[in-house]
Amino acid sequence: MADLIFIVSRTEQKQYMHLTHVYSNATEYIVLDRRTGERRRSQGLLLPERRHMERRRRDIGRDLQ
Repeated sequence: MADLIFIVSRTEQKQYMHLTHVYSNATEYIVLDRRTGERRRSQGLLLPERRHMERRRRDIGRDLQ
């Protein structure tokens, strides 16, 4: 298991190569970032609520009797 993990940006190829050379015999793990864009959705793409009522709100009067 690696003691340290370096995540290097795709745009920093020289930095990635340098780190892989420097830490080639160590326990550090160097990863090239694979993300391509923002993962979070924008506020405009929210889907409408599918539930008709709140799940946790239930009348338990009959259960208690």
